Amino acid sequence: AIVQMSARDKPEAKEVTDSIAQRIRALLTAHEVSQGELERPVASLYQLVETSLAPYRSSSQIAEIEGDEVLLPAKHVTPLGLVLHELTTNAVKYGAWSGKGTVRVSWTERDGRVFITWQETGKATEGEPERRGFGSMLMNSAARQFGGSIEREFGANGLVVEIDLPLDV
Repeated sequence: AIVQMSARDKPEAKEVTDSIAQRIRALLTAHEVSQGELERPVASLYQLVETSLAPYRSSSQIAEIEGDEVLLPAKHVTPLGLVLHELTTNAVKYGAWSGKGTVRVSWTERDGRVFITWQETGKATEGEPERRGFGSMLMNSAARQFGGSIEREFGANGLVVEIDLPLDV
């Protein structure tokens, strides 16, 4: 509200303030999922993914979520929540949900790590964008923060993102 009120008399700033407000909402969502506890696994990966997709999911913007119950260390929830928010909004603006495509999020757990796959189908991507925007920097920073990695592949079948996340506290 503070961000949006600060720009209420500046219509040229609306796009930027809306983007900032959405990122702040994503932080709040991640915090609510983790309930503010940082030292023990308390956050459901399924719940975090579902919460991230929910504002945009509809009969025309289809999402599939699949994976066994995984509890995340709460300290990983905020950076992962921001990554999921970034992927979701990009799917709406440029990816699968800008057409009639589907977003599928799945994961497996092994050797103390969770491997998350974000896959968009139904809209081809024309290769990696030439410009690295704030979202790319945010995802790289988040991966460093949670001690994992994020790999993106842009292809004829759509975007595939592989996230490797340690589950240690």
